[in-house]
Amino acid sequence: MIKVDMKGKRYGRLSVIREAGRDSRGNVTWLCRCDHGGRGRPKRLIRPGIKIREGDIQSCGCLVRETSARNGKRFLRHGLSNTPLYLVWRNMKARCLNPNNKDYIRYGGRGITVCDAWMVSDNFFAWAESAGYRSDLTIERADNDLGYNPDNCYWATRRVQQRNRHNTVKEVNTQ
Repeated sequence: MIKVDMKGKRYGRLSVIREAGRDSRGNVTWLCRCDHGGRGRPKRLIRPGIKIREGDIQSCGCLVRETSARNGKRFLRHGLSNTPLYLVWRNMKARCLNPNNKDYIRYGGRGITVCDAWMVSDNFFAWAESAGYRSDLTIERADNDLGYNPDNCYWATRRVQQRNRHNTVKEVNTQ
């Protein structure tokens, strides 16, 4: 692998100061300074040179936040990754898309899908908020033979959802 001298060069908002060593994959890392587009105090960070040169990293993260805010996006991808709502979204996709998931046979294995719009977390989070999401609720499908989409889903309590399981025995009143 050819080592490229990046010292003194600028990539996006990053100015490369000096080589910092190697990461766990053996890539050369560089100490950089992010100027935040001229706002705020500069921040120092160490990042792999290959990621900087290819444009994958152009700032300390400030550029993504500003661009998203400018474009009216309230949620940043992975900005909610430690929240219950993110887990709902991730688990919903895993049940439908991952054949290694323990519940796949009851979801994706029988044709339950996730709509294209909800494959993007921002879209799912926006729907969830508009549909009255609370952390004590779970996602439920109105028609269990149809997939996850805004027209077929709503938020339900665990008690309501337990009644809708495929193995729930319902008493039939014959009187």
